[in-house]
Amino acid sequence: NNLLAKPAALQAIVQAATELTASSHVTMWLRDDEDGLQLAAESEILEITHLSINTNRNDYTSHIRTCFDTGEDYRADSDQEDGNIWCHALLIPGTSVTAAVLVLHNHCIDFAFSSSGFMAVFAHAWAIVDRAGSLFSKAVEQRQRTNVMLMLASHLSVFNLESDNGSGEVVALARDVIGAERSALYLLSEDRAEFNALFQVSGEASYQHMQMTIASDIAGDVAVDGEPLMLNDVIDERVVEIDNRTEFKTKSLIAVPIKYESKIQAVAVISNKKEGDFTPQDMELLNAFALFTAVTLRNTLYYKEMVRQKATTDMVLSTVKKVSESDIRDIDAVNRKVIEGAKELCKADRCALFMVDEEYNQLVAELQNGSTIKIPIGSGIAGTVGNTGQHENIIDAYSDERFNAAVDKATGYRTQSILCYPIHCDGKVVAVAQLINKTDSIQRTISFNKEDENLFKSFAAFAGITIGNARLYKFVVEAGNDAMNLFQMQSGEKMICNQTKKIRVPAREVVQSFIDLPIDEEAEKQLQKDTFPIHDYDNKQNELIPLMVKIMENMNLIEEFGIDRQKLFAFLAAVADMYRPVPYHNVSHAFDVMQTLYVFISKPYIADKLTQLDKLSLMIIGILHDIDHMGLNNSFHLKAETPLGILMAASGSSSVLEVHHCTLAIGLLQNERTDILCNLDPDDHKKVLKNLTHVILCTDMVRHASVAKDFRELKEYNVNNDEHRLKLMTLLTLSSDVS
Repeated sequence: NNLLAKPAALQAIVQAATELTASSHVTMWLRDDEDGLQLAAESEILEITHLSINTNRNDYTSHIRTCFDTGEDYRADSDQEDGNIWCHALLIPGTSVTAAVLVLHNHCIDFAFSSSGFMAVFAHAWAIVDRAGSLFSKAVEQRQRTNVMLMLASHLSVFNLESDNGSGEVVALARDVIGAERSALYLLSEDRAEFNALFQVSGEASYQHMQMTIASDIAGDVAVDGEPLMLNDVIDERVVEIDNRTEFKTKSLIAVPIKYESKIQAVAVISNKKEGDFTPQDMELLNAFALFTAVTLRNTLYYKEMVRQKATTDMVLSTVKKVSESDIRDIDAVNRKVIEGAKELCKADRCALFMVDEEYNQLVAELQNGSTIKIPIGSGIAGTVGNTGQHENIIDAYSDERFNAAVDKATGYRTQSILCYPIHCDGKVVAVAQLINKTDSIQRTISFNKEDENLFKSFAAFAGITIGNARLYKFVVEAGNDAMNLFQMQSGEKMICNQTKKIRVPAREVVQSFIDLPIDEEAEKQLQKDTFPIHDYDNKQNELIPLMVKIMENMNLIEEFGIDRQKLFAFLAAVADMYRPVPYHNVSHAFDVMQTLYVFISKPYIADKLTQLDKLSLMIIGILHDIDHMGLNNSFHLKAETPLGILMAASGSSSVLEVHHCTLAIGLLQNERTDILCNLDPDDHKKVLKNLTHVILCTDMVRHASVAKDFRELKEYNVNNDEHRLKLMTLLTLSSDVS
């Protein structure tokens, strides 16, 4: 077939043979693709003639077939129809393979003068032409390939890396070179479960984009097994389904895998060759294009990844900059910046920031409406993250048994996706951020992804440093204020208001619920007895608050000192909230000490030894003396170097807990909503605070012996002596403390 493409060379050989042998005419025969014979050239007809020969004919063509099969010449001196003929086999040099048969026709002369050497000249000429023709064909083929590669190189030189269709354009170029109707590029997702496909029909500028599972298209077979596919009669139902979605009819196709870094990243498909069927040469060409497509795809993905990383870095740095610029002296402002940054970074609809409260072993979040959420560490989604230090990415909140839907029910909000991430500082979890409901560009709720996790991981590292610095600043300020307060408490000077101590006052509706609680008549009768059944209230401690108010009413303290009942209930509700659920030093113990002091004071031999202001001081002391006790003694805090232990070591005191109780007590009495002493005159106000600080500091167990010794050494008790009454108040409190 290659020789048929060289008519000039064949005709030159036939013409020369005709002249040199004085033949009437010469014919050259070749074997066709179907193993028949074709007339390649004839001396009398100066153009190529294709003539199928029936090899069963009983004429000289059967001899031509014999020459092809045996490689031997055939000579006949006389033939009625054609005259003398000579069928000469032209062998490929060095082989026994017949490339063609040269037939000489002559009725006039004898061939005796012609030698085999003479015909060998033609055989040599034939070999030269055949080799030259093969080289020429290869050169033409190589030139075509070079032109295609140059065309690809030219295309890639102006290729726009920002284009979403870049690799699809290379496949479209292959489509046009091969002459097909449509090209498609199937890009594999990261999890290799889905395709993001680009379709383009020849002659159209736009692309069709479609997402599908890898199993929903025939290209998925190529992506899985990595083998090219050529079909000239497509009947696959998956192809029909995709055709229906893209409004196209696939009749034939070629699909090849696109690999880089030894991994299949995509599949290139061209459909419906315009002329004829797809051939192995088409497959070979598409494979060549696939190499360039892989390079283009790699460069595009690398470029987009670099652009994405730069945008991500810029976004993280911008968010971190806002957080770092917040005033670390205001930890609430820092927390707000962290929340805003987290929402902006991960496109979350809502965000809650839970601070780790190590002393209470809980997470605490201050909401915008002023309310507080407390979650035990280890409980719920946020509590689990706070406990493990590992993030949680939840697609459907309601399918997670740890999710508490109570807030959704109360607010009408619908939580769908959650990204809960720990924030570390110095290797410890200091906060937990809970992002809720990621939104896309059209405000649809979607799931948080791996990129969100990586984004927040980077952000959390910087946020942890800022939160840690804010907490450290707060710690240093508190240490200085507590040291100053301790000095002022002991000297009786006016104390500074420690604004860094955050007093948690229950909401007004909670306070009102305490006001509305009825008082049990039988319990009221027991208030002045030393047999009050305090343990009956272990599981109903809220009922103790109205009993505390009743005691103060019985002593006429509320009316005499103008104590506002609303503030008193708010004060007692805050106290009850600040006592921890530890086994002994809880709100029941506080009531027990207050009630025992009330029993002592009610005795006539003590009642006239104290003033009404002293009795008010004792009631407040009984309530506050162990506030926020953690269930651990002073020695533990100092030796374990807990935050309290470090604070007290800085202040030079070993009474770690007692100083803490005093500080919180003063904070409560200086809070606007819980200041039950606000109507006292300045001197009385100062006396109550001095009594409170002195007595609470003396509740440290190591001081019991010295307190008792000081009181015994009194030669005569003088009710008008402030120091004598203070010693009595201290002794009464210590006695009530051990009850």
